[in-house]
Amino acid sequence: ADELDKVNNKIVPRMNYEIDSRALRPFLKRNDLWWMGFTGRRPNNWNIYCNYYMLVTALLSGEDQKQNQQVVDKSIRSAQYFLAAYPSDGGCDEGPSYWNMAGGTFGMFVKTLSDVSGNKLDFSAHQKIHNMGSYIHKVHIDSNYFVNFADASTLVSVDPAKVMAYGTMFNDPKLKAFAAYFFQQNWYKYKTVQADEINVFFHNLESAAILLAQQPNTPLPANSWLPDLQILTSRQSAGSSKGLFFAAKGGHNAESHNHNDVGNFVLYLDGKPVVIDIGVGTYTKDTFNENRWLIWNIRSLWHNCPLVNGIEQKNGAQFKAQKVSTTSGRQLEQFSLDLSKAYPPEAQVSQWLRNFEFDRRTQSLTITESYQLDKWLGPS
Repeated sequence: ADELDKVNNKIVPRMNYEIDSRALRPFLKRNDLWWMGFTGRRPNNWNIYCNYYMLVTALLSGEDQKQNQQVVDKSIRSAQYFLAAYPSDGGCDEGPSYWNMAGGTFGMFVKTLSDVSGNKLDFSAHQKIHNMGSYIHKVHIDSNYFVNFADASTLVSVDPAKVMAYGTMFNDPKLKAFAAYFFQQNWYKYKTVQADEINVFFHNLESAAILLAQQPNTPLPANSWLPDLQILTSRQSAGSSKGLFFAAKGGHNAESHNHNDVGNFVLYLDGKPVVIDIGVGTYTKDTFNENRWLIWNIRSLWHNCPLVNGIEQKNGAQFKAQKVSTTSGRQLEQFSLDLSKAYPPEAQVSQWLRNFEFDRRTQSLTITESYQLDKWLGPS
């Protein structure tokens, strides 16, 4: 502020006025905004993204300390709705493309609270929060490829500073190495920090020294299972992208940024896509209204899902996987689920068992379908 006053003593007062009138006071006044969580609607990444920047704004600006404290308190109350809605396995049902804004930003939120409290607020024993950080490396395939269920791209640019925030908070060597990998491979080209958002730029500039000092690595686990999202990933060999990589999901069709994709799967070979999920499209007004379910890349017809009696899956929480089971072994992974409840009654299906068998010995994926129709209406 002192340096800006040397240029023009009207800049700082005007900034404080705009921040107060456009951000702080409206934030305190409004409780009806859906993303806050106070109305009962399940929050998504909007909640923590907005709350994080309100928290930082209150900590850094203005002279009304009482108001600033109210903003801090309200941001914490609102963020608790985000945490409560997040699954215990830490999985981001919005997909890995949204992790930077969702779970990744939550990590920055609690890190900031810990920093400003002199570590009196300590989150390092909170397993669910740790899982929120670990999720991002569990769905990593190779290079910039990620398991792109929901509104996600196959290629994701992970924010290294956000990964490192989790790695430091939980002293997790896998997350520290993962953060360093993406920073050194993607973000520090030409010996300068590259980012397309100024806040992301500063976070990574601030973390650059530790990200460069850390030995980079990608964990690449042999398998991972997210029981709440019902997502399984398996690869040929732990620590390597060589050979087959497979991921499949159960879940339901009312997830955040949902695609009608119960039973969907992807397959990669040597880190490159073979059987794909089309992923997210270009957002339009129809992406977020009742016409969403008419968009081709969101429909089950354009995922690796059965078409039952000519009928596609339906959107809604009641359209879900049942009888979900996994068996993990050193050589063999099995994932089975009943897809019948993901389809509306007109599909006339009483059971559709899909079984995945990932065999490391034969380097193969076998998919078996076993179904029972109440009536045959057409090709499935």
